[in-house]
Amino acid sequence: MWSSLVLLLLAQPVSNAKLLSGPPVGATAPALQLVDTQGRPQTFTTLAGPNGLLLAFLPSADWCPYCKAQLVELEQQRAAFARRGIHIAALTNESPALLANFARRRNIRFPLLSDSGSRTISAFGLRNDAYAPGHEWHGIPHPGVIVLDRSGKVRAKYFETDYRERTTAARILGS
Repeated sequence: MWSSLVLLLLAQPVSNAKLLSGPPVGATAPALQLVDTQGRPQTFTTLAGPNGLLLAFLPSADWCPYCKAQLVELEQQRAAFARRGIHIAALTNESPALLANFARRRNIRFPLLSDSGSRTISAFGLRNDAYAPGHEWHGIPHPGVIVLDRSGKVRAKYFETDYRERTTAARILGS
């Protein structure tokens, strides 16, 4: 079942502008060392399901309406991913407290991860360099989704040239 999902995911289009963002399909992803909304450390091993991890990179769960909608839609599809053995996590460079507030208000049950220093965002090559140090948005990622298999290899990437457009979880699932 996982192999057919991987083939389906690889068949999905990735916009040309973001094709080279982040690690290439087939590469091993950088290590994950983040904290969740409770301040607990999380790694790929603690986050991944039996068949891998869908990792969403988002500019903000606070001020970005497109990110908020994407998080809610991912929650709505969480069980469908879980049936395929894939867990979901999302990360921003925002504080655990801000992420916990959003998760509580919107009933998000998958991990929201804080990358306050944007180290993971940078390691994945997804830092949006349009915002200089000192700007309130400095360190945000380009929004998108990377699907990792159980060994941590990139199996699919979903990035759009327009930050207002997001590939839906339903589309990733193939429904």
